Amino acid sequence: MKALRHALVAISLIAGSPLAAASITAGYNPAIVGDETVGLRFRGPSTGGEVFIGQNDLGVGSNRSEANVEWPLRARVLSPFVWTFDSLTGVIEYAEGPGAPLTYSLGGPLDAPDVIQMTLSNRSRASGTFGVNGLTVNGEAVANQGRLLGFNDFMITDFAVMDTLTIAGTFEAFGQFDPNDSERVRLEFRASTSPAAIPVPAALPLMGAGIAALAMLQRRKRG
Repeated sequence: MKALRHALVAISLIAGSPLAAASITAGYNPAIVGDETVGLRFRGPSTGGEVFIGQNDLGVGSNRSEANVEWPLRARVLSPFVWTFDSLTGVIEYAEGPGAPLTYSLGGPLDAPDVIQMTLSNRSRASGTFGVNGLTVNGEAVANQGRLLGFNDFMITDFAVMDTLTIAGTFEAFGQFDPNDSERVRLEFRASTSPAAIPVPAALPLMGAGIAALAMLQRRKRG
């Protein structure tokens, strides 16, 4: 079944239309988030906005590549984007949309992510709203989250895990944003490998059983 799912996702990536659906749930679940995260952040749909790609913590300049973004203050903005992470090489890329292209390298491989935290934070001083639509993860559709206000966290799971993680969609902003909103308006994706997905070498349980058997033999000899 897993091989079939991967084949369907590969077909959907080639065809450009999603054939499967990833799961999305409201709220933040720290139990399924790994320690090492890579991500994409849009900050401020107004003059002075930026797009970041890199690794946790994206707030640290050395952990990211960035570009300035200047969206109109009064308009409906539709900005398609494609973000990829090659876990075999550790290279992160951002294409399309404003500020493209960008590249960031971790300097080495990382486990393929299987969970994504998506944060939409809108504390604009004006009346503008924003969201993300047409979102896909590795070719699988994710339910739209549009025109949101306040702070919103979502967990995206149950998508086909691949060596290259691809997140694509359209950032949408509606209405008016204050020129000083860049720190108050943010869309961010953070991808990681959940602790439960990190494989334990098959030999470890056997080794443990062997050690326990040897200890039992030693106790019998002493008795």
